[in-house]
Amino acid sequence: MISTLKRYFATEFIKIFAFTISGLLLLFHLVDFVEHADNFLARGASVPEVFLYYLYLTPGYFTLLLPYALLVAATVTLVIRSRFNETIAAFASGVSLLSLISPILVTSFVLSLFSFFVSENVTPITSLKARELKATYIKSTERAARFFQNRYWLKSGQALITAQVLDRERATLRGITILVLDEKGNLSQRIDADRGIYRDGWELYDVTVLNTGNGTGLKKVKQLSAPIDVDFESFFSAQKYPQDMSTTELKKYIRELERKGYDTSPYMVDFHARWSNAVLVIVIVFLAAPFALTPSRKGALATSIGIAVFAGFACWGLFSVSLALGRKGVVPPFPAAWAPVLIVALTGAFFYRRMRV
Repeated sequence: MISTLKRYFATEFIKIFAFTISGLLLLFHLVDFVEHADNFLARGASVPEVFLYYLYLTPGYFTLLLPYALLVAATVTLVIRSRFNETIAAFASGVSLLSLISPILVTSFVLSLFSFFVSENVTPITSLKARELKATYIKSTERAARFFQNRYWLKSGQALITAQVLDRERATLRGITILVLDEKGNLSQRIDADRGIYRDGWELYDVTVLNTGNGTGLKKVKQLSAPIDVDFESFFSAQKYPQDMSTTELKKYIRELERKGYDTSPYMVDFHARWSNAVLVIVIVFLAAPFALTPSRKGALATSIGIAVFAGFACWGLFSVSLALGRKGVVPPFPAAWAPVLIVALTGAFFYRRMRV
């Protein structure tokens, strides 16, 4: 009987989850399309290209929305079963609360593993392709730069520019090397700079200049206007975000930055968030039972779903704020990624202690 009950609960939960995640994905795609429809039409994007753009966005959205879709799906499943007194019958038969929701937890764990697989193997590829299409049809910029061997590369006229770190908020490059070629393709000048800032043109700081042409020589200057004929957006359209990397790639990039003395806090936050988000997927499901099975809410489908949605957005907000503080260096990376999970877990434990089922 118990195994049959668990299969039944798992089947109902999967059906409701599929409907929930599909609805959320459709909603996010519609909002994005309404915002950018004029750009697609103005740039002459074809229907297959628009379809591909949103297809490429789907894996990233799926990973982002999974915890909150699971919370809503688990709440709806338990409320509906409660309305038909199926949960009461199960408790009367000696089934514990943990045993009752175990099919939901197991299914959520499997979905968490699947989401992690997608974020590691699919999202880095599709996210990059989506941004390439966006750069062409929404921002109307050429994707001139590329990310290769943990560095950014861009060709501008007779110069090849490479940089270690991009800081979009400050319009800054770190670890810059510029190779200037002559008309025959030979190296005529090499410029190395600690950082470069874009102010209607690139200004380099702490610069070493090596001339290999007629004026052979080495000199160091504090500031230099860079011979880079490219605007800000064209260069930064190639920015490699953590979601564009697998965990292994992200870890290698962090080690490379640490070796060269750069601040790795923003990347460490995202590295820890990969793991904390996977745990959050499981922890957040525990909040469903108190919302669905508390006696005062039995049968109150709309109320329970409303509270679950509010709790989901609260968790989302908490997670986002904590990660933002970590990327800014206000909070260390590890607590920034894991504190929200701990808070959600403690909140779930608090509500469970107050349950009377």
